[in-house]
Amino acid sequence: GAGGTLNAFTTADVTEYHQVVPSHYLDMVLWLESDRLRSLAVTDDNFDNQREAVKEEKALRFDNRPYLLALQQFFAEVWTGTGYGHLTIGTEEDLSAATTDDVQRFFDTYYVPNNAVMAVVGDIEYDELERKVDQYFGDLPRGPDRPPRPAIDHSMAQPLARTTEDPLAGQPLYLIGWKTVPKRHPDYQAVRILMNVLLRGDSSRLTRLLKDERRMVVASIPTDSMGGGIDAGVSAGAFVPTAGHDFASIQQVVRAEVAKVKKRGITSKELQKA
Repeated sequence: GAGGTLNAFTTADVTEYHQVVPSHYLDMVLWLESDRLRSLAVTDDNFDNQREAVKEEKALRFDNRPYLLALQQFFAEVWTGTGYGHLTIGTEEDLSAATTDDVQRFFDTYYVPNNAVMAVVGDIEYDELERKVDQYFGDLPRGPDRPPRPAIDHSMAQPLARTTEDPLAGQPLYLIGWKTVPKRHPDYQAVRILMNVLLRGDSSRLTRLLKDERRMVVASIPTDSMGGGIDAGVSAGAFVPTAGHDFASIQQVVRAEVAKVKKRGITSKELQKA
């Protein structure tokens, strides 16, 4: 009845809840969010219901889509032994094994005021907003200190190469990537610009070179956004080859173009476009 929208999403680093409502419904939204932190009730029944919903989402978004298996395994190999080494949505085994106590323990550890960030944008005066936030959230008790984030090793002793059989894939897909920098690293935006120059859009270097000029691939797709996070970064590209072209030949072109950028940089026109 408020005429707005609400949704949520989870990544390897954060869970975000967001609402868009008319400003005169701000009190309702603040009350709902404070109630989530204050009195979440997890029961076996509602947990089992949500577990099945997540399994259905996993089957729809990941398990029954071609090439997703290869992408999952690619990033799992890169970040093996870390929290980035598996899908955020979990495996079938993880979902089946989780208990109500697991959920409550996770909630009590992370869904606490000292581990939360709130952002409010809209038609409201700051002093009024501060008063309302204090009204709804001010008496929430502080939770336990957040567990330290484990250190992530960005080095690689040697290149990794794997082959994945995907029964849903009608054509081969070649993935090539590099460990780069995490999102809060000062070079993160520079790496994003470089990936845009190399792979994002029809006029990007590798798309133009491999698809338009040499006809070696039918598609090139940047996948760097799938494999990074606050503490980890991967820059990667996926290529669907044309008949007669194998991974080695495509890899050679990719590496040569990266070496060219390393030696000569990018042009001012490419920088502006990226």
